[in-house]
Amino acid sequence: MLKELDPRSKFVLSGVLATLAVIFNHPIYLVPILFLALALLPLFACNPLKIVTRMRRLLIILGGLVLIQAVFYPGTTPLITVGQYPLVTLEGILQGTSLVLRLFIILCCGLILASSPPARFVQGLVAWSLPYELAYMVSLGIRFLPLLREEANDVFTALQLRGVDLKRMSWSQQLRIYKSLFLPLVTMAILRSKQIALAMEARAFRSYPRRTFLHSLKLKKGDYTTIILSLTGGLILVTLHLKGLI
Repeated sequence: MLKELDPRSKFVLSGVLATLAVIFNHPIYLVPILFLALALLPLFACNPLKIVTRMRRLLIILGGLVLIQAVFYPGTTPLITVGQYPLVTLEGILQGTSLVLRLFIILCCGLILASSPPARFVQGLVAWSLPYELAYMVSLGIRFLPLLREEANDVFTALQLRGVDLKRMSWSQQLRIYKSLFLPLVTMAILRSKQIALAMEARAFRSYPRRTFLHSLKLKKGDYTTIILSLTGGLILVTLHLKGLI
């Protein structure tokens, strides 16, 4: 099980996958990278179905991105024309598909990084000589987003208890309700950030230039193997791509 790997080796693996997703810009290359990322997720105790669940609500947006790219991306192979003007091109569809595949790959990289506890995540960043303040801010941001989501769910639950059914409302009514809920959510986020700042001050945050940890990180044989294979495979693919071989 690769879940117990050092966070630094997960950084390298995720960084290589994300870099390949940015460098390659064609679905014929992005699809194998996505399959590789999906195949690695069970080894990190991550369920690949989480991606489908999390992206389910964004399918309309993703479909809109593909449509926008298909219409506005300049291409030479028209598929649908209006008179003499091309409306949808093959290059545009490929570009939109590549964008969606790239988003899925980056989400897989995020799930790989999330397999480590936040404390080890911060420890790995500090081990790479990143200032502890910045590492803690990154960890705090990762923890803060789920809290905001829980508070938003509590607000919507309160609306449902009051008999408000958003599914039966029109889009204009839903937008009006979302607009009225925006200010309370921002207010709760500000109050939560003040509480976190007070707790940090109470625990004498940054009172010493360096911070100690109860458990120390140490790269093991599996970590070195993961780092070497990731960097070697990434460099080979990038070199072949720069030389025009793939």
